[in-house]
Amino acid sequence: MTPFERLKYKLLFLWFITIPITVFLYPNIVTLFGSPEIKAIEIIPGVSLPYSKTLFMFTTIAFALNLFPLAFYMYKSYQIKEAMFRNVAPLLRDSASLIKPGLTFPKLLEELSKKDYGPLSYYIRKVYMLTLSGYDFPEAFKRGMQGIPRNILRYLQVLVEAYLSGGKVAEVLDEASKFFLELYSFEEMRERTLKAYVYIVTMAIAVFLISVTLILFFSETLMAAGGKAPVTPILSKDEIIAILFYTSIVISLFGGLILGKIVKGEALGGFHYMYVFMLISMVYLLFSDEIIKLLSTFLPKS
Repeated sequence: MTPFERLKYKLLFLWFITIPITVFLYPNIVTLFGSPEIKAIEIIPGVSLPYSKTLFMFTTIAFALNLFPLAFYMYKSYQIKEAMFRNVAPLLRDSASLIKPGLTFPKLLEELSKKDYGPLSYYIRKVYMLTLSGYDFPEAFKRGMQGIPRNILRYLQVLVEAYLSGGKVAEVLDEASKFFLELYSFEEMRERTLKAYVYIVTMAIAVFLISVTLILFFSETLMAAGGKAPVTPILSKDEIIAILFYTSIVISLFGGLILGKIVKGEALGGFHYMYVFMLISMVYLLFSDEIIKLLSTFLPKS
């Protein structure tokens, strides 16, 4: 079973646990917070969004439980890909150093299969077993490396090119390992540089949430001090929180996916960022009333 297949089974197992828990929790949430008296707020003519405390509570819990397995899967799958990418250079370097003393390619595969190259080790052992079964190396490589991402497979293809090059195997592998080591160093430096955007987006979401709390807090403070709102409110506080609840979901969604595209090169690479941003925003807004009451305790008593 490949590392990715094992990860898929973990995903299904986690869903097998979280979905029944979500179904079980619904009546308990209704018991604690009351039946969901769902209201609707019209955003634009003809488009309304439902809202209620119970609805948002259940949405947050359902989201936290049922999207966690997918966020875990996406995060771990990218970790596996990064581990594969990181181990390509050592694999090529070891291949070049082992082939120089005059080892045949089957013997080289045997030696490589004994070493630890992270997730790549499974595929190397599979290729080696296929060569023992009678396949020539190019065919064994094609069959054994199925499931490896294409962007990594194209670098490992150097092993086939070296095999077909005849007497220049050591030179081909040595040059390939040096080139890939430089490429890996460049990619590592690029990712470290771009990770600054993670902190920028995180701070932007934090500023958004703090601004929302301060607006609601000072609005309530002015109403309490004056006995009435300075202007007639167009929206109630619950409607404002509902709009901000949905807004935070959209901001977190696009923030996470954009970070994935910038840092990882793929939008889904930022799925775990999206999950964390969205969960923090939803929980924060869900308990905004309690946060405002807590801030009110610091005001001087009149």
